[in-house]
Amino acid sequence: MLSSFLMLSIISSLLTICVIFLVRMLYIKYTQNIMSHKIWLLVLVSTLIPLIPFYKISNFTFSKDMMNRNVSDTTSSVSHMLDGQQSSVTKDLAINVNQFETSNITYMILLIWVFGSLLCLFYMIKAFRQIDVIKSSSLESSYLNERLKVCQSKMQFYKKHITISYSSNIDNPMVFGLVKSQIVLPTVVVETMNDKEIEYIILHELSHVKSHDLIFNQLYVVFKMIFWFNPALYISKTMMDNDCEKVCDRNVLKILNRHEHIRYGESILKCSILKSQHINNVAA
Repeated sequence: MLSSFLMLSIISSLLTICVIFLVRMLYIKYTQNIMSHKIWLLVLVSTLIPLIPFYKISNFTFSKDMMNRNVSDTTSSVSHMLDGQQSSVTKDLAINVNQFETSNITYMILLIWVFGSLLCLFYMIKAFRQIDVIKSSSLESSYLNERLKVCQSKMQFYKKHITISYSSNIDNPMVFGLVKSQIVLPTVVVETMNDKEIEYIILHELSHVKSHDLIFNQLYVVFKMIFWFNPALYISKTMMDNDCEKVCDRNVLKILNRHEHIRYGESILKCSILKSQHINNVAA
């Protein structure tokens, strides 16, 4: 039944979150480097647990039991009919009414599910159009290209299809493209921050590209579009984003000298402050 599948999907994904939290709490010292933000992808897998053969077998067994009960009920009904204790016409009408009510509920659940998914699809298409506007309005710079080459050399990450530009339509550094990656920096960052600070920001964004974080984000977008009703996806996505930023910072710090660690942190903080100021200026 559809409602059973949806309920099992929610329960299994919530239980997965609880298990991840428990393991991380008990073995935080040992899992910090082993269990990265990608561990939250298990929540996506858990939403599909009701589809595995185990549940099909269980449902099949359950259906057989129900069939046997129906046969038994039918035999009993015939006996009662022969004894004149119950009218078969009345019983058939009762069964038809129950089946009609069940199919109506299933239809309504399916209708709400599809409507929610279509609404999510609409917002996703709208978001992609906004991304196209940002990408098309962004400007390339030889200065940023030089900074990018320096950062790629430090990280030893020489992906061919990667570009960098800046745009006044964003307030936070962004990365676009699954195959051809494009780093876009806010104009205010390029105009305000010095060479070293900009390189730290680029290193952070390059770390996202190197870790293929955009692919995992897109997976979450697809799952949230389909299972939009599942709170576990929103919880785990928030946790994955937080862990993702920590992993990126840790990866960047590994390639920097110790005396640069504080400057890197200050640069990330400065970028965040510039973002807040830009938002306040737009709101005003």
